[in-house]
Amino acid sequence: MEVLKKIVENVENSEEFKKIKYQIYLCSLFNIVDKTEGNWQVDYYSVENDKIVSFVVEKDAIKSEESKIFKEKDAKIAKLDLNEVKIDLKEALKKVNDIHKNKYQNETVNKKIVILQVINKPLWNITYITAGFNIINFKLNAVSGELISDNISSALSLGTRN
Repeated sequence: MEVLKKIVENVENSEEFKKIKYQIYLCSLFNIVDKTEGNWQVDYYSVENDKIVSFVVEKDAIKSEESKIFKEKDAKIAKLDLNEVKIDLKEALKKVNDIHKNKYQNETVNKKIVILQVINKPLWNITYITAGFNIINFKLNAVSGELISDNISSALSLGTRN
């Protein structure tokens, strides 16, 4: 967790972060992992604007962007407290890789999308995009390491209605 805490600390000490003139709080961390760990996106929620402010950490540069949130009108965006998180990314990926090998062994993984967020509790929301155009999603409790859920669906069925 020390790596993620350091990334968040770097964002919060950056000039880009200090430009924000309204109250925001940490709500998620996002990364796309293929052969190596990519650049982290650190997301903050603004209650005042009901928007997400994303900071992308690229080498020594930090860039920010504000965007609308895809959520129900009255839904609350939970604050992410990294001190509550006990399972780091390496351990979370090891657990879901083991499940992948045992349950989805015929699916070749091309990309891994990783989100650390709070949905009732801190969790790792890890999505595998496979060569067969399938999406395998794992939700792992970021405090206990317990698997909350795993499922597979076709990427080709996204956006279709029954």
